Amino acid sequence: MLKDKNDEFYDARLVATAKLHLPAIMNRQKSPFFFEVMNEIVERKVYKGYKNVKGREIKLSGIKDFLFNVRHGLGIRNLPEFLGNCAHLELADKSKRKYARRFIDWLKNEDPKSFVFPPSYWEFRRLTIAISEMKGGEDRRMRYYDMLSIIHNTHPEILIHIGPGRKYQSIPEAYKKEGYIVEAKSVKTLRLSHAPTYKEVEALARELNSRLDKLKNRVLIAKLIEIYKINEAVENHVIIDPSEDED
Repeated sequence: MLKDKNDEFYDARLVATAKLHLPAIMNRQKSPFFFEVMNEIVERKVYKGYKNVKGREIKLSGIKDFLFNVRHGLGIRNLPEFLGNCAHLELADKSKRKYARRFIDWLKNEDPKSFVFPPSYWEFRRLTIAISEMKGGEDRRMRYYDMLSIIHNTHPEILIHIGPGRKYQSIPEAYKKEGYIVEAKSVKTLRLSHAPTYKEVEALARELNSRLDKLKNRVLIAKLIEIYKINEAVENHVIIDPSEDED
């Protein structure tokens, strides 16, 4: 967190810091500091107004004004995308303080009609709580969690059907009956030369497609796209310029 909370421009610095880290959130990249800052903004009610670095008192009508306001807030253009990304990053958050979860819960309680998160997010949270309360060893809970994560990453709409009194009584039942368990086949080892040609890459793609079911193909494609975007950003030396003129 930022130092010197007695600084008269502390709140303005919080806003500037949140804006600096917002691009990472919109790109679904981990930025735990963003959620820590947003919790501080909520706690200090900065979303209702603050003094900017020029000493001007900025008045805001509330959290929605703060999120949408280009000059004095975060300037978010696509709220559903922002909320979906927050939910995605919260599920990947392994920190103990759970700043992302606290921010999401606050938004939901503040205005549940405006801040609508993907239903699969709440279903995933429901099922992870059920896993944490399961009897048995840690290995069993981890197996359940791995199966749940795969279902959520490929077909999140299935989650609502898992649980006592629902279509699938348990996560393993859903995992099996939805076709995630495929009998192993005897196949040759895939090989690729050090400097593969386009034809070799195409042949590899066809072979992988034939070996993986539809669900695992989706996982593979999503992961390759994610890795490609990260490498592209690194190669292009993407730099975010947080500076913005103040009134």
